[in-house]
Amino acid sequence: MAKKIITVTSLKGGAGKTTTALHLAAYHQQFAPTLLVDADPNRSLREWVSRGPGMPFAVIGEASLAKEAGKYDTIIIDTKGRPERDDLNDMIVGSDLIVVPCPPDAQAVATLRMLFAQFKTMDASNYRVLLVNVPPPPQRDGEEYRGLLADLQIPTFQHSIRSMKAFKRASVQGCTVDQVAGDRRAALGWMDYEDVGVEIDNILNTRSNLRALRAS
Repeated sequence: MAKKIITVTSLKGGAGKTTTALHLAAYHQQFAPTLLVDADPNRSLREWVSRGPGMPFAVIGEASLAKEAGKYDTIIIDTKGRPERDDLNDMIVGSDLIVVPCPPDAQAVATLRMLFAQFKTMDASNYRVLLVNVPPPPQRDGEEYRGLLADLQIPTFQHSIRSMKAFKRASVQGCTVDQVAGDRRAALGWMDYEDVGVEIDNILNTRSNLRALRAS
């Protein structure tokens, strides 16, 4: 089985779930064989990949996961939108980390609070909210919503993903944002996901070290 399983989920459509899953897979592929699983019936992920020249990581449907899982160090799972309670429980048990993308708007945060309430009833702690589509300064949306999530005691990544047209262009071109043609700022979006990838590595390494200490 893979050494790391990272699940990306959301209760709200259009929250950046597929974009996040794809870019986290690209980040982890730089260091170890990575498998990206499209578990969303909408097939948004595989459609994205099909429009381009291919990705450096493997992309499969959920039905092939059991057969392929042992070949990879890292597995990233893009779930269906609006998962049911049983689905959430499976994610909690089967994932090292659950990433929940959330744009800084009131409706998305209201939906996030519903998800957070479900996580609490399941005693889950292996999840983090990732603020995405954050408007650039001088707008303060990201800062304000980060403060709101802190007040609600919802675990949140220190880094966030800025709002950029380059992400939509990446979907159209079938590539990751750093490969977008004709957009000099596109690399900034990739740098955001690199920062989040490093943060994920630190979170998972800390947990691994804690487990080792408890076992010794």
